[in-house]
Amino acid sequence: MLLLNARSLNPGGDTCWKLGLIRDYVLNEKAPIVTIAVTETWFKGYHSDAQVQIPGYDVFRSDRVNRVGGGCALYVQCSLAVSDTTCFASKDNNMCAVYVDQINTIYAVVYRSESSVADFQSLLFVYYRIYHYCLY
Repeated sequence: MLLLNARSLNPGGDTCWKLGLIRDYVLNEKAPIVTIAVTETWFKGYHSDAQVQIPGYDVFRSDRVNRVGGGCALYVQCSLAVSDTTCFASKDNNMCAVYVDQINTIYAVVYRSESSVADFQSLLFVYYRIYHYCLY
């Protein structure tokens, strides 16, 4: 797994080069990277999945709503069949979680802002439900 705090992968902004660097790194890496978890994507609903795609990976997103920054994305190798997905978005928190049945694994990425407390408890409850549903 590759974990990155991108601080903006906005495909239309002045940081769009970062997504290109990630693509190049993943495509040139000798050891396969199964999942890529990215926090602070800064993606918005008007950014299409095609704009933020990494070849050979499916993308799952939780974009931050009505605020600048935040958000998260989970890229999963296309060779893994994702059987269940959940995304959570609140004012201050984001989460993407996927379940890969063939290896009985949940991959999750969370963005949590400094100011969140109550919303984070809601996020943890959603994750607990995923965990309980998929693994038990």
